[in-house]
Amino acid sequence: MLPHPVLGGVPSSSGILYAISQDAAAISVIDSRTRQVRQTFATDPGPARAVHLGEDRLVLSHPEAQALSVLDLRDGRTIERVRLKGEPFGLTVHDGDLFATNWSEGTVVRIDGEALTIEGEVAVGKSPSDLVAAHGQLYVTDREMDRVCRIDIERMVVTGSVAVGRAPFAIALAPDGLRLYVANVRSASLSIIQAADLKPVATVAVGQMPYGVAVTPDGALILVVNQQSGNVSFIDALSLTPHANVKVGRYPEGIAITADGLTAWIANWFSADVSLVSILETRELVRLKVGDGVRAVVAG
Repeated sequence: MLPHPVLGGVPSSSGILYAISQDAAAISVIDSRTRQVRQTFATDPGPARAVHLGEDRLVLSHPEAQALSVLDLRDGRTIERVRLKGEPFGLTVHDGDLFATNWSEGTVVRIDGEALTIEGEVAVGKSPSDLVAAHGQLYVTDREMDRVCRIDIERMVVTGSVAVGRAPFAIALAPDGLRLYVANVRSASLSIIQAADLKPVATVAVGQMPYGVAVTPDGALILVVNQQSGNVSFIDALSLTPHANVKVGRYPEGIAITADGLTAWIANWFSADVSLVSILETRELVRLKVGDGVRAVVAG
């Protein structure tokens, strides 16, 4: 069974967001200010996650096709493809290089951001899904081993790990880089970890099947997307106590927060739409129809 894609945790600075529809093989370009879909780009089949690689390029992972694709955002053309053994899934960029988790191979791959050639690979745990980068380190969720691994980027070696809840999937980093927030699908919880030494801080109960997590730009709130509950949990980052729950569409997964910290966009997989949620008012403002199987949102 392929992993559930989630994308989120990165504030939008341009006011543009991209909704990634796996079933429709399409990207919807959303203007967050007008709350409208500007246009739709076709992609290679089965896009799962996406990350910016420079200002005008967006990299997509295609687990079933064993490939990554690169889109030119100026006209929506696919301009490059990178073939990878296994099922490339989670993506992040650090210092111009691209990093991808490989779900079926249990590895993280390093790819040169310009030449798009494979520069290195390191084995982690079973079913690595999401990853974030900070301070020369990668932090990777190993879903089937119930842990988070830390990788030294320069050496591409695993330097530590920490146990979390059952089936950790999405991961986000606090804006100051001090804490990691890990959504545990099967234990319906959020693990909070110190990034520097991988020490557990706390575990917070959330909704059923949390598949997405993001942090507001000021670091004050953690938003957790609960797929089976059909809502988003708001958690106070200081007290680590629940703040509110907001109902959204069916089987929500991906999340992106706008740079002003006022709103969040949620990808609703089963209802083929995205929800705009007011963070200050803790309520859904509007839903926009997009392509079938929308499971990720990335900031522009």
